[in-house]
Amino acid sequence: MKKRFQKALQDKDFSELFKKGGISFLIRVAGQIMGFVITFIIAHYFGAKGLGDYVLAVIVLRIFVLIAKLGLDTASIRFIAEYASKNQWKNIRLYRGKVSFLLLFSTIFFSITMYVFAPYIANIVGANPFYIKLNSFFILPMAFFILNYQSLRGLKKITEFSFFYWMSRVTFSAIIILITVQFSRNENVPIFAFLLGLVIVFVLSYFVFFDRLNSEEKSKIESKESFGTSLGYKEILLFSFPLLLAQSGQFIMAWTDKLMLGGFMSAADVGVYDVALKLSMFVNIALTSISSITSPKFAELYSLGEMKRLRKVVLQATKITFWSTVPLVVGFIVLSPFLLNVFGEEFKNGFYVLCILSSARLVSALTGPAGNLLQMTGREVIFMKVLFIGAIINIGLNYYLIPIYGIEGAAIASFISIVFWNLTMVYYVKKEFGFLTIYSPFTLNTHKMRLPNFMCIGAAKSGTTSLYDILRQHSKVFIPSFKEPHFFDIPSVYQHGIEWYQKTYFKGLRNEKCIGDFSPTYLFDKHAPQRILNDLGSEVKFIIILRNPVDRAYSHYLHSRRDEHENLSFKEALSVEGNRVNENNYLSYLRFSYVGQGMYYKMISRYFKLFSQDNFLIINFEEEFVNQRERTINKIFDFLDLDNEGFDINISSNKASKARSIWLKKFMKKTGWWRVVLKNSIPSLKIRQIIKNRIQRANIKTYSPSKLEEIEKKEIYNTYFKNDVQNLEKLLDKKMSWDL
Repeated sequence: MKKRFQKALQDKDFSELFKKGGISFLIRVAGQIMGFVITFIIAHYFGAKGLGDYVLAVIVLRIFVLIAKLGLDTASIRFIAEYASKNQWKNIRLYRGKVSFLLLFSTIFFSITMYVFAPYIANIVGANPFYIKLNSFFILPMAFFILNYQSLRGLKKITEFSFFYWMSRVTFSAIIILITVQFSRNENVPIFAFLLGLVIVFVLSYFVFFDRLNSEEKSKIESKESFGTSLGYKEILLFSFPLLLAQSGQFIMAWTDKLMLGGFMSAADVGVYDVALKLSMFVNIALTSISSITSPKFAELYSLGEMKRLRKVVLQATKITFWSTVPLVVGFIVLSPFLLNVFGEEFKNGFYVLCILSSARLVSALTGPAGNLLQMTGREVIFMKVLFIGAIINIGLNYYLIPIYGIEGAAIASFISIVFWNLTMVYYVKKEFGFLTIYSPFTLNTHKMRLPNFMCIGAAKSGTTSLYDILRQHSKVFIPSFKEPHFFDIPSVYQHGIEWYQKTYFKGLRNEKCIGDFSPTYLFDKHAPQRILNDLGSEVKFIIILRNPVDRAYSHYLHSRRDEHENLSFKEALSVEGNRVNENNYLSYLRFSYVGQGMYYKMISRYFKLFSQDNFLIINFEEEFVNQRERTINKIFDFLDLDNEGFDINISSNKASKARSIWLKKFMKKTGWWRVVLKNSIPSLKIRQIIKNRIQRANIKTYSPSKLEEIEKKEIYNTYFKNDVQNLEKLLDKKMSWDL
């Protein structure tokens, strides 16, 4: 066990989770203890009613602060984490300035609103109207305090974040109350102490955030990239507003039971329930501690496109949480009568509430950080919808169960809604990323994913389809029936996760020795090499067929003409390529990169930086694949350690072609209701791709296009490709014989 743990710590992601999560855990424990202390002090000196009045007043303040924040605090975790991972410190300051401006106006507006409607609010929830009016003046410091500590979380300053989030407010409030009760037992002491402590931590957190930001800025060189500099108020609000709605759902889940208990029952019942709730939250201490580091970690890994590491970190976090939570659940259920009795005789009634809520916290721990993952990876709308449905369920169950079962009814309502939204979040993570966040030590993972161990990564229009059709005949080779999965180069596809890739394209594997992926665009895409290394490891083998870059570009151009994407002449298309291609529009980037996809030296160099050159078999299209086909295929068999089974190798696929039916070609490109029907009727992306591919193949016929004049080829070669080819020949120590 010790050796396994030491080995796990060698993984930098696990080490970061364990160490920073461990710091957060210790501070969380201290904060939880201080929370118990302040609850005990108020309960001891002011009774269950005094505690209930205090809790209701704080809840109302939290509601208005929640709305006034506009979701900007949670948005700050993601944007600041992304900027910090790229050393874009000026972007952080620009973003922070805009957020502060929005927050200033929002908090002033809601302070006025809360003050004006204080009597009505107090009447609805059974709170003290004086407290509601008083609290309205503290929306601004509380909102900015939350923004400050969430910004620290974005910087991954977990110690500072944990102190402010878990410990600072309750600690200062407890100290102020303890001092004040020595001189006065006035019923207003708890709320005054809370507000004074809030002002102190607001000021302190402001200075700590900017001090840490300055330190980071001085220690790391500012990136010259411009990512995020144009982020405006509209973009910020469009991202933060769904988070506001999601936070509202979370708030309803967390606080509706107390508010409805105040309306249906009494302040004393709220006080008893609050003690049981606080004790049950101790069960989730591991989950909340680990979440403090996972949120910025998820945002960072997702922004860098490292999906395999993202999955690993999610599962590591769930595993740590599981083993930390189970002992706490058992211990709290066993010790609950004693723990409740510490607060006073009237708090014994919270025994069943504590047991029910502790069980709910256990479910949250077992399902892992699914909600955090969705929020930090651009799925905040999904998160928002799930929480709102859970909140509606919570309100409905509270309304029905509290009049019948009292505080136990409120606990049951919370349990059901917490289980619902946790399991639903797990479902959506599985759907979006292809893996479950649930950890269970009682099931053995006997299924080992089998993934490609070789790839043909290019170049496009260089005979890769012919090689694909040849190798598919071999009994020991498995290649998906859909030739180009495009998993590692198209971001929206890669985000589905490696398990989705395996399940979608390699589900029919039996005992094949070689598993392949033929996607020629992997050579061109600058992110694909790192993604392949992350997900498939360093031992994967690569086959690359290189064609005269002028002929390749012309064939590529004819393909775009055939698909009616191109209306310029070949030379015109080459001359304007630099202005046409746009990395943000990946399809146009592929369609018009006639020169870009022929820069072989630049593309192969990216792979050689990450993989050994022994992993590569590089074939000259004209000299080897066309003129020496049999010898070259045998070379490929040797490279893949396969026997020659003597099948047909003289296949010539994907010849120059044009559409048989222009009408069918145009119809296949159109969007409309029929696409929606098809998508719903055939949910499998792979099957839809195969159907589309076969229809398109059936609708083409070969023809002989006009050829480039030799003098024109030479001019294009010298203008665009000569220097790159010379560098390539030096890199490979191989003459390509393309120079005319």
